[in-house]
Amino acid sequence: MAKDDDLFRQVMEDVTETLTANLREVLSTTLEKQLTESLTKSLLESEFYRRISTDMRSGLRRIYKEMSEARNAAAPGSEPDIMDAAAEKAAADKLFHDASEQLSAVLRQTEDAANTIMGVVEKHMDWQAESAELLEKARLGRITPAEWQRLNEINQVLGDDLVTLMTAMSFQDLTGQRIKKVVAAIKQLESTVLELYLSSGLMMKAYEEQPDRDISSLEEQTKAAVLDLKQKVEGSELKGPASDANQNDIDALLAQFGL
Repeated sequence: MAKDDDLFRQVMEDVTETLTANLREVLSTTLEKQLTESLTKSLLESEFYRRISTDMRSGLRRIYKEMSEARNAAAPGSEPDIMDAAAEKAAADKLFHDASEQLSAVLRQTEDAANTIMGVVEKHMDWQAESAELLEKARLGRITPAEWQRLNEINQVLGDDLVTLMTAMSFQDLTGQRIKKVVAAIKQLESTVLELYLSSGLMMKAYEEQPDRDISSLEEQTKAAVLDLKQKVEGSELKGPASDANQNDIDALLAQFGL
């Protein structure tokens, strides 16, 4: 009986040892596989979002550059900005402030010129009846020396005021230049923002649908789609509502991509 018990214990020990070794190997292999998959996925996600971040930063730098060039063009004699990364936020805030100041200056110049022109016109409208009366007296030969003097004064003031009007109208040259620069910058900003919006949106959507796909391949696909959409947008703006690539087509394409 004791011999059977010893044999049973020996068998159980052998079985337990074998099972333990097998379980250890299976668990080790399974855990290693899961850890590898998790780490690989984390690394891929990290690389994916790093590239998204890099693209966004590149786009924001282009936006900053456009704003900086627009500001420098609006202020002749200013030097181009040279900024490091630490100064970009403050510089961007300053650029928005400067843009607001430029538009406020345009508004003030326009208002001042309008007030000057209206003042001159109103003054001469008031004098028109007086001038007509004096001219009628001169035609009939009944004008007095004092009235001749008054007519000459009105004529002299009219000449001076015409110069004033020409000077006041010159404001449109400077304001026109400023507005053109702002409009050009806005168009470029619009294009850059559209590109950022499309590239990031399409890239993230493609990654969600195909998380195992090579990131470089996703980038190439996204760039091609963005280029196609931008060409349709630009074509629509140039050709107008009659174009085959109208705004409805663009909206449909964006909806197709989930944007």
